[in-house]
Amino acid sequence: MLVRFLTMGFITPAALGLFLLAIPIIIFYMLRLKRQPMKVSSLLLWQRVLQDQQANAPWQKLRRNLLLLLQLLLLALIALALARPYRLVEAKVQGNVIILLDASASMQATDILPSRFEAAKAEALALIRALTPDDTVSLILAADTATPLLTAKAGNDRVALEKAIADAQVTNAAANWEPALALAAAGAASQANTTIAILSDGAIPADLPALPAPARWIPIGSGMDNQAIVALAARDGRSGPELFIRVMNFSDQSASRLLEIKVDDRLFDARDLNLPPYPKGNAGLTIALPADARRVEARLGGSDFLLPDDAAQTQLSGLQGRVLLNGPGNLFLERAFSLLPGISVFQASGEAFKLPPVNGGIEGGDNAPSAAGSYDLTIFDRTIPDTLPDGNLIFIAPPQSTPLFEVKGVFSNTRQIALSAEHPILNYVNFANLHVAQAQKVQAPAWAKTLLNSQGGPLLIAGEKSGRRAAIITFDLLKSDLPLQIDFPILIANLSRWLLAQPLIIEEETASSQSANPLNAAESNIRPEQNQIFGTEQSAAQHNGLQGRQEFWPLLVALALLVLFWEWWVYWQGGGA
Repeated sequence: MLVRFLTMGFITPAALGLFLLAIPIIIFYMLRLKRQPMKVSSLLLWQRVLQDQQANAPWQKLRRNLLLLLQLLLLALIALALARPYRLVEAKVQGNVIILLDASASMQATDILPSRFEAAKAEALALIRALTPDDTVSLILAADTATPLLTAKAGNDRVALEKAIADAQVTNAAANWEPALALAAAGAASQANTTIAILSDGAIPADLPALPAPARWIPIGSGMDNQAIVALAARDGRSGPELFIRVMNFSDQSASRLLEIKVDDRLFDARDLNLPPYPKGNAGLTIALPADARRVEARLGGSDFLLPDDAAQTQLSGLQGRVLLNGPGNLFLERAFSLLPGISVFQASGEAFKLPPVNGGIEGGDNAPSAAGSYDLTIFDRTIPDTLPDGNLIFIAPPQSTPLFEVKGVFSNTRQIALSAEHPILNYVNFANLHVAQAQKVQAPAWAKTLLNSQGGPLLIAGEKSGRRAAIITFDLLKSDLPLQIDFPILIANLSRWLLAQPLIIEEETASSQSANPLNAAESNIRPEQNQIFGTEQSAAQHNGLQGRQEFWPLLVALALLVLFWEWWVYWQGGGA
């Protein structure tokens, strides 16, 4: 009991002075109304009056009075509530707090009702309410981009903080943690005594740099029952159009789901899928489509914890576009693009690109586009223009930096090649036997991901910024054996399809809108991580023994209202004495 008492306190102890008001309340009950004496002929009928006179004599001994007890109890509750009592409890965060709220697609999982995202918002509100009024709170929403929501005081601006959390929306995209953590690091560096709180289900890369302040990861979610359409692509096969679809089971239990395929809004195929537990629960299907098919939808029947990845659609529009090759010349590259059906390839030198008209090349003359801006895809092979054109871009061995990325020299340590991300560009491509002499040291920008990595740095980078897609091959194709491998035309076809074709669409079943995003297997894997570690090496030690204040004045206010109602009822019933 002594330990519990020592862990309690009052934020505004001066309010306890209200207990002094009990003195005048008691005095009022001790002082009674004085009556003037009057002589009467008989006291026989005045016994009750005599009793009242005796009771109302001043400074009489207090008798038991329910109204007095209720009024003293009401005063005590009001005084205690205004003093804001608290007890010390183990705290998740302390001091100034930067809250990173995960708004990625996996946070739509319903293993916690109504969703993981709503549970994370409730946790964020609890963190804010446990802080002292002078602490500063910064809210950052982590989705495909990092969005600062609000920075405010936990006391005076609590309503604004609660509204910012309530208005936050989950997305269908994967969270890009690098810019979100960069914002958090910048905020932590600008103010002392800062803790970074990360509210997430754990789909966070493990190779992120350490943070400059202690960080606390607060896990959200517990379930893993989810099956997802992780790949859906239509392509021209030898005997007609084909649909490739891949379904994965991310649960630790076997699952049976009905797969329905609709072609142009009509049911075309339906089959039962029996999927083993994760990680072996993987079903890949190739389905022949009608020659006149235009739109294909795939949907999984039944239910799981994450609905958005149960449906997807794609268009069967043939690969079409105008491609400009800009550089000193590369026969392997020219041939690989010219073999793609529906692709018109044009050639220009590095100097010629500066001019508005592009003449000559593989397809020149009257059929060539009249301006650089009319190309759907522009490739810069070992050259960089003064001004980047519109449209999607491919850079091969860029000799210098551009507004999109930075080049920091060259490197030759290209061994231990490893794939570091799942991406449509890497479909059916095997880089196990790739040999590269040297590559440009390109630092992957925040808007892109490294798809192919080596000891010295990235070899293949791809991403999207402001509606423009770009891919960077950091090495000279002629200084590698990639053009001689069977995977080279597959890589070029994947690049062309990703840069030119319409993206895969995920249906979001809402009454008002429909959003489109590429499928992401990492987001469909809703298994929550339980051992995320962030921050400096001293983070864990700094968090041991953190204590926060848990106030309970709202309970006292509620009790005071009940006592007030009780006192009113006793008074009007004529009781109390």
